[in-house]
Amino acid sequence: MTHKPPDTITLLGVECKYEPKNSSEKEGQRFISNYSGERGALHIGACYSQGNTFDHWAAPHRYTWCGMISIHLHNHPVLWENLGRHNEGFATVGELEAKLREVVADIRGELAYLGGAMTESELRELFEKHDDEYIKFERVENKRSNRPDLHAFLLLDELFPADSDSDIICAAEHDEIYLDITVEQLAGKVTEAEVIELTRCGVRCGEERLEMFV
Repeated sequence: MTHKPPDTITLLGVECKYEPKNSSEKEGQRFISNYSGERGALHIGACYSQGNTFDHWAAPHRYTWCGMISIHLHNHPVLWENLGRHNEGFATVGELEAKLREVVADIRGELAYLGGAMTESELRELFEKHDDEYIKFERVENKRSNRPDLHAFLLLDELFPADSDSDIICAAEHDEIYLDITVEQLAGKVTEAEVIELTRCGVRCGEERLEMFV
C-alpha cells in the first residue's frame, strides 16, 4: 500500500509542511513547523510511519502518527514532549492533535505570548478578555501611525504580507468594514499582546474575518 503524504497538515493552528526524507531514512513522512523570533521558538513535528524506521518516532507493525513539540521563551525551555514514541502511536492526525492540546493546556498563556498555536475559539476569548481595551488607541505605546485604523492595517500587513495588489479592506456594509484577514489566519499567528493592540485600534473579531466600525 502506498502512503502518499499531503503537502501540509495543521497542528494547534500551525501549518506543518511536508519535509521529504533524506537518503539515510527509510519509510516515513515527516511534517515540520519552526517559528523563531525575539520572544522565543516553537517547533512542532509529526511523523506518519511504520516500525522504528523514522527517527525512532514510530510505533511497530502499522502506520501511525507520532509527534513532538518543543517551546522556548527567551532562551529558556518551557516544554519538550514526544508523543506516541514509546507506545502504539495515533491512528489519525486528529488524535495526535488532541493529545498535543492536552500537553499544552497548562502553558496556554505562554503559547499565546509566543504567537500562534491557538484555536479560533481561544482567539475569540482573547478579544473578549480585553474588551475593555476597545478603541483605547492612546494606550498603544509604539504607534506606527497617529491614526488607529492605519496603525492596525500596518500591523496586520506585517503579520500577513500581501502577495498581490489586493486591498486590506475587502468589503463594506453600512458603517462597518471587513478586512482581508480571516479569524482562522489570525489565530495561527497572532500573540495576545497583538490582540490587545488591534483591539485598541478598533479591530473586532467577526464571524469569519476581522471587522471595524467606521
